[in-house]
Amino acid sequence: MLNTALRWLGVNQKIMSLKPFHESIIDSLESVLNVHQFRILAKLIMETNIPKDHDKIMEAFIISHRGIRFPLERELIESVKASLERQKEEIGL
Repeated sequence: MLNTALRWLGVNQKIMSLKPFHESIIDSLESVLNVHQFRILAKLIMETNIPKDHDKIMEAFIISHRGIRFPLERELIESVKASLERQKEEIGL
């Protein structure tokens, strides 16, 4: 019944299966191929209100940095870490 109603409203299965940001960003970090993608995802993380999984995101961020072997971007990593920590504090985690 629900699927029929959603189809009637124009909602397709792909939209219904979308993941929350905090899950999608981890998947995206796991598939980073170059420094440009890494920087774009870093900017996205710092400009997005993230509701949970801050530690998992930071772990994926660090792993993706190590995985593509480009020069250490300490300032960028520290900025992302500070952003995630601030958000955790704001929601009381």
